Amino acid sequence: MRIFVIVTGLLLCIGIAVFVFLPGKNADKFTDIIDLQSPVSKSHLYIKKKIWGMTGEDLLILISNSRAKTYSMDLQTEMAYYRVKPFLYKFEADTLSVYTLKTVPVPPGFYSDIKVVQHVMDSVALHALLEHGGYKKLGMQVVSE
Repeated sequence: MRIFVIVTGLLLCIGIAVFVFLPGKNADKFTDIIDLQSPVSKSHLYIKKKIWGMTGEDLLILISNSRAKTYSMDLQTEMAYYRVKPFLYKFEADTLSVYTLKTVPVPPGFYSDIKVVQHVMDSVALHALLEHGGYKKLGMQVVSE
């Protein structure tokens, strides 16, 4: 009986370790990719979102020229927002307006015909837009809440 308890305990520990430390089925993929195409220049920008962690607490949002779904990040050519919630955007003509808590530097190798404008808003104002649906009236979209 004692051996049964020890073996069961070991198997349980191994099972928990496998669940916690092995990546999920799509751990190397972005969970969402939003394709933005300019009606004027026909250029594309992509907003990519990746969420991971046991409780989904880790969030990465990239603004990229690449549409690749496989996870990779190039800080020389992509704008990276890490753990930034909420993240809203509005896309009109050749301008992508981003509304979030902080700006990120525009990398030296980031080139696009689409202009990216970052707007910093405080947490109260962003959450007020989300709670009352005000972002919809302003033509904004939500990437993460």
